[in-house]
Amino acid sequence: MADRNLPERRSLHQHCLSREESAQLCSRCADIDIGQLWSSTGTKISLGTISDWDIHSCLFCKFMNDVLSPTHPHQEQVPEIETEYESQASCPYYLYSMRSRESSERLLQLLERRIIVLSSSEHGPPPKGVPYIAVHPTKPPFWLRQIPPLLDFGQLKNWLDMCHQLHAEYCGGEQERTVANLKFIDCSTEKVIKGEEDEPYVALSYVWGFKGTLRQTPSGYPQTIQDAITLTRKLGFTRLWVDKYCIDQEDQLETQKQLQQMDAIYKHAVVTIIAASGTDEDYGLPGVSTRLRSPTSSVTVRQQTLSAIRGAPDLWSDKCKWASRAWTYQEGLLSTRRLVFTDDQVYFECQGLYCTEMLDIPLNIWKQMHHHQQPYLHSLYREAPHMGKFPLDGCGVDPWDICNRISEYSKRSLSHQTDILKGMLGIFGAFERGKNSMRHLCGIPFPKMAKSSPNQSTFETGSKRTMPTFSESLRWTLGAPSERREGFPSWSWTGWFGEIRWPPEYASSPRTLRKIQRPHDPKINERAIRVEIELCDDTTINWETFQTRYNQLLTFGELSGYIQIEAYTTPVIYLDEDGSSNMNMSVRYQDGQTITLPVERTTNLNFKTQNLSPDSFLAIHFCRTISGNRGKSNRIAVDRGGVKVKQHIIIVWNMGSHWERVASGTYVVEAQKNLDRQWQRLRLG
Repeated sequence: MADRNLPERRSLHQHCLSREESAQLCSRCADIDIGQLWSSTGTKISLGTISDWDIHSCLFCKFMNDVLSPTHPHQEQVPEIETEYESQASCPYYLYSMRSRESSERLLQLLERRIIVLSSSEHGPPPKGVPYIAVHPTKPPFWLRQIPPLLDFGQLKNWLDMCHQLHAEYCGGEQERTVANLKFIDCSTEKVIKGEEDEPYVALSYVWGFKGTLRQTPSGYPQTIQDAITLTRKLGFTRLWVDKYCIDQEDQLETQKQLQQMDAIYKHAVVTIIAASGTDEDYGLPGVSTRLRSPTSSVTVRQQTLSAIRGAPDLWSDKCKWASRAWTYQEGLLSTRRLVFTDDQVYFECQGLYCTEMLDIPLNIWKQMHHHQQPYLHSLYREAPHMGKFPLDGCGVDPWDICNRISEYSKRSLSHQTDILKGMLGIFGAFERGKNSMRHLCGIPFPKMAKSSPNQSTFETGSKRTMPTFSESLRWTLGAPSERREGFPSWSWTGWFGEIRWPPEYASSPRTLRKIQRPHDPKINERAIRVEIELCDDTTINWETFQTRYNQLLTFGELSGYIQIEAYTTPVIYLDEDGSSNMNMSVRYQDGQTITLPVERTTNLNFKTQNLSPDSFLAIHFCRTISGNRGKSNRIAVDRGGVKVKQHIIIVWNMGSHWERVASGTYVVEAQKNLDRQWQRLRLG
């Protein structure tokens, strides 16, 4: 399809250029003084509504329409998404200038004194997705590059060279550790071969699509892979790693081993090519071969040239399929250098630079923009709170960051729900190999140092800051009641569809003991539960054995998803639902008094229609927190002097052979009252 349209696209680009030289202006646009607008922030021009614009005859009207248009001539439209352009078609628009230091595009602060804004509001930066406009009284400045239909591979090589010159050690993930037993596509023969350790390679991150065909002949690769092979050669490398072809999808053991080291694969790559445009593997990389890029929007009026400056792409918009997929989440996060291909241009980001094709900044200027004696840009030119589109610290340096990663990952979509844990294994691997090593049990994180007990108190290396325990990691909730995901345990977030949420103190930074609200006496929670892990052969192992055999158990898939848990439990009786995410349960105190306890539903099942018995539900007491003025007392069962002790519970449902989580809740522990509870062993699935 792309080959058939190639001549038409070239002629369209040439036609746009010729129109810019000869087209006439409408009467309104002919009166616009671009020079005065550019030189003063006090000038504002009302342009009326889009319906008033003569986009067919007036060059300037057409230029403004192109700036606002959500798609370009060669870009595929996503029909179900209502764009801001469509929703504001009847709004009046304004044209004004602003100082570039007020711009959210930090790189422009050094390059352009003033920026023109086209917006439906009367002041401030342009709406999301609408580019700034640069004005040049004579000729375009040296830094402004017109985007050609086909890519200039030399510019991409210059970015990689600049990264190497400015901060090779900072971005040199390939120098930290080797990756064993990799296969690559040999870009000379286009065949999959066994790789050698320490040889440089390029990785690819893309959307597979739904075809599912493994085409491995030299002429049969999908267009995105073909373009990635071409690009790898142009960059001066011969090895390309593509998960679909370089991992034997039929060999479960090989697949599991490679998934376990996914963090090292992407970190070790010289650069990762990110195919952020299109919806499948046949779309290609715009500008490499058959799929051309859209021409740069520009116009000349009264010897003043206006150019739309498209900066870093909005990778997290609804229109970017790559950013919506679960598998691609870890691929972008774990890479240290990234070449992001969009329909407009290529974007490069490493740990110390972020570059776009349109802003062609020389090496000497990049050096000026770098922080003194530091391998990254000065804060003046960095997007707060991070440098560019990807976090500077990758997955995170704080062990509690794993909670944020799980939340972000859970918002993304999967074609195959059995991949819910596989798509996170690279991130879990990065946290395990980090300074403060974290592991996971079916997706529930815990410290590697917690050898004897799942709730053993551990501290970060060289610090008094605590690391999350297994019980604390069970405090996840869902954004809304949801359905079960088959094949995964209910006590883990992997067993449910929907967005995962954590207590606010887990997500905020920095995390301190006061924020986490642990009791003074760590033994209270350490003794709260005992856990044994059930294997696929129906045997169980204790926590210490599980920690010793951890890598073997995960690699060979020996975990069944069931755990045997010992904890205090209280019978609870279902009362009713309030129509939202809560339901009410009845619980009994030791003195026989009953109270109504509201809990937050995990499941969306309607229990009114279920055949329930008095022993259908139990509350598992798994974790306590304390807030307020704790003083020096280690006593926990008190609620005086502003101290509030909270008991966190999981509501489990009797499934016959095992119990499953259906809700979670919290109640305040009273000094003189205790719930009727007993120590019990349960099988959770």
